[in-house]
Formats: sequence, structure tokens, C-alpha cells
Amino acid sequence: MENKICDTLYELISYYTRHYLTTPTFKMILTTPCPQPQPHLDQPWFSQTADKEKAEALLNQVPEDGAFLVRYSKSDKNVFVISIRVDGEILHYRLKRDGRIFVVNQTVFENVNQIVEYYRTHEFVRGIPLRFPINETDIKLSPNCTEITQGSYQELSQLQEKILARALRPYRGVTEGDLSFPANAIITVLRKEEAFWTGD
Repeated sequence: MENKICDTLYELISYYTRHYLTTPTFKMILTTPCPQPQPHLDQPWFSQTADKEKAEALLNQVPEDGAFLVRYSKSDKNVFVISIRVDGEILHYRLKRDGRIFVVNQTVFENVNQIVEYYRTHEFVRGIPLRFPINETDIKLSPNCTEITQGSYQELSQLQEKILARALRPYRGVTEGDLSFPANAIITVLRKEEAFWTGD
């Protein structure tokens, strides 16, 4: 029995798709993979049929920040996209795989469910977690929807980017939790909500 050592299970399996796996009782090349489990299919946040336009139509029905859904990319069914409403905008993030795993902000996930679970309790973008799962069975598209926000694709690398703002005039905080600053101060924006911004 040979004793092949690889860094990952994926590398080991890949090796035996090109070389014989030899044991005392058989010798074979791995050819047919087992079907991968797809735990995302039954989740309330997953849509099998939504494309970018349908995701935007659904998210336009829910005005709350953090409303989101996960869908397949129109161009590649092996790529997932998180579509989310943030600060009145609709953003689309492609989840890229590295082999069989996903890497988002240097955190490794084995499947889409783990990504959603993690970002339900951690901020995903601009201080907003994945809050309100939607799909076409929960949201009926209204022909009377007046607010039509078109989305834009974003890179996952942008999730960590900081937004900076320059103060036009000085401000003295009213409460203990308010930030005070002079004119021209550079402030890191942590969160924007209508007329109020949270900064550091």
C-alpha cells in the first residue's frame, strides 16, 4: 500500500485522478466524484432562479438595510453572488472559490451556508450584517414598486476598505457618545444612516 502525502484532501484526490491508487486488493484511478452536498438549496436566503435584475427587483421591495439573498451567477452556476441592500444601494458580491473552499476577507469557509451564518452576526459591508433573508417565495414582486434602485457589482476586497470624510465645519457632540471634531478633520466613516453618520 502506497503512502502518498499531500497538503490537502483536494490535492490527494486530484493526484489519484491521474495516478493509480494501489492497495493489496485493487488498483484503480479515481474517475467519478460523489455529488457534492448542496445545503444552500433549502435556505430562505437562496434563490435558484434570480439573476441580477430579479435580485434587484426583490430587494427593491424591502427597504431595510441588510436585506439580502444569495443566487447563482448568470455566467457561471459554480459562482455564487450575495446581493444586499446597504445605505439605499443594492450591491452584488461574487463569492470566489479557491479549489473547494471560499475565502472572504482572509476567512476560510467550506460552503455558502457558513458564509451566511458568519455574516449574520458580523458586519458584511459598511457596518451591516446579512440581516433579512429574502427570496421569491417570501416577496411577491409588486408592479406598483416606485423605487427602482439598480445595483452594482463590488469586489470582496472592497469590504475592508475604509470610507474617509472631511469635515466642512467644526462640530461639538451633544451627547457623550457623539464625536466632536474641528473643520477639515478626516473621519473614518463606519456607518451611514440617512442624516446620521457613525465615525471614528
